[in-house]
Amino acid sequence: MAAIVNPPSFVEWRGLRFLIIDAPTDENLHLYIREFKKYSVQDVVRACEGSYATDPLLAAGITVHDMAFEDGAPPPADVIAKFLAVTDKRFGKNAGKASAGKADGAAAGGAGDGSGGGSGGGGGSGKPAVAVHCVAGLGRAPVLVATALIEAGMEPLKAVDFIRQKRRGAINARQLRYLERYKPRKQGRCVII
Repeated sequence: MAAIVNPPSFVEWRGLRFLIIDAPTDENLHLYIREFKKYSVQDVVRACEGSYATDPLLAAGITVHDMAFEDGAPPPADVIAKFLAVTDKRFGKNAGKASAGKADGAAAGGAGDGSGGGSGGGGGSGKPAVAVHCVAGLGRAPVLVATALIEAGMEPLKAVDFIRQKRRGAINARQLRYLERYKPRKQGRCVII
């Protein structure tokens, strides 16, 4: 039985569920679709130019979002806005904020703490997930996932470390600097004077 050479990395934290992958091809897309079903993937975000036909994904009920940006670069503001719109729609605008009991996802081994990794990680809960890919799954895809984790309340460097625990070599120095300075959207916050 054929297998994906570079296994997907499952990242879960406070209700956010992502599968970071490298770019499928027409020849191996069926293997990715099999993984997507295991993790209840409902959206695929392509952070690079498409390298495969989307018809098989659409036939499987998976929505494809094209958000290509420069390799090795941080995402431009319009890509961040589109990506966060996908995560808001899929997980809700308050995802990650309500489960304060799981402080930073760093506890070892507990269900739902984000400890799943690789294709064998426990993603089959039936809860929706978003797959994100670039060419190798090491730069553009992980930096998008990191922005969602930061938006949900994780500290930037913890988000990078959290992702790197699941996807070794993820996020280059330029992207790291971007994430260190990333400011979450100020949604739903008001000040009473």
